[in-house]
Amino acid sequence: MITVRIEDYDWGTLRVIRRDNSYTCIIHPEHAERIAAMKPFDSISFIDEQGMRWKVVRDCDILYIRSGRYEFNVVRSKLELD
Repeated sequence: MITVRIEDYDWGTLRVIRRDNSYTCIIHPEHAERIAAMKPFDSISFIDEQGMRWKVVRDCDILYIRSGRYEFNVVRSKLELD
């Protein structure tokens, strides 16, 4: 099961995507800004604080977030980017 947790701090909003207890993608504010600006079928990549390089592809309202064999398919609105 994929869960999305939104955490507000004085330096910005942190988004944590987790698949059960298997793996986690941590999206800092600067990465969230880039994801929010994506148009359908755009892609970007970033390195999170764990040192994992994530590629994000937007297909309409679905974000495909992948690093090697780790993958999340998340509805864009769950990340509260707007």
